[in-house]
Amino acid sequence: MGDKRAHKCVRTCIICGYKRDKNNLLRLGIQGKKVVLDRGKRMIGRGAYICPTTKCIERARGNYRNCLGRAFKGRPFEKIEI
Repeated sequence: MGDKRAHKCVRTCIICGYKRDKNNLLRLGIQGKKVVLDRGKRMIGRGAYICPTTKCIERARGNYRNCLGRAFKGRPFEKIEI
């Protein structure tokens, strides 16, 4: 009848565009005026995902190609604490 396979939540890294299961990515969120790592993946509001590689983390810290501005739909932030 129906396919009984478990659904996997796939997300895309905002830096490199690689698609992975969301459990294999780091989630970022906005807390006040800061972009922070959402360790529990439970923060309310819009989140953004990045690969746990040094390259993607460093590029996110430098706001590579305004990736964070686009991911958070222009919501203003002053600091990046990753």
